Order: sequence, then C-alpha cells, then structure tokens
Amino acid sequence: MATTKGAKVTGILLDCAASCHMFMDQKYFTSYHESTSEFITVGSQNCVPVVDHGSIKFQAVLLYGYINLTIHNVLHTP
Repeated sequence: MATTKGAKVTGILLDCAASCHMFMDQKYFTSYHESTSEFITVGSQNCVPVVDHGSIKFQAVLLYGYINLTIHNVLHTP
C-alpha cells in the first residue's frame, strides 16, 4: 500500500507476507475489474471497503538501479 504525506504519495511499501495486495491510488492500475460489496479487515481490526481489483505497474528503486514491476489481483482500497 502506498504511504502518504498529506495527499501526496511518497512511496510504496511491499509486504511479501501479506494475505492480499492493496493499493489506494487508482492511477497505478493498468486493468480494473469491479468488486461487489467486498470488505477486508486490516491490522487495526478496521473494515476497509474494496472498490475494485486489478493489476498495477510501478518502478521500484534497487541498490543498483530500477526494476519495473507488475502485481496482479490487487485490491483497490481508497
């Protein structure tokens, strides 16, 4: 999920042990499929609505350069 400072995205946190991938910014989605009345429970025990799901693309910074990543089955949770 992206971290924010105000309304500006300042980075993306990848959690390889997460039970599902979530992303809040629709502009990163390259494919988009509607979800119906779906909610997930996050670590704080709050229920978060799932608006849609799809694939996202972004560029990750590594020690020696960049890599373009695509993640599929990502939940859009604004």
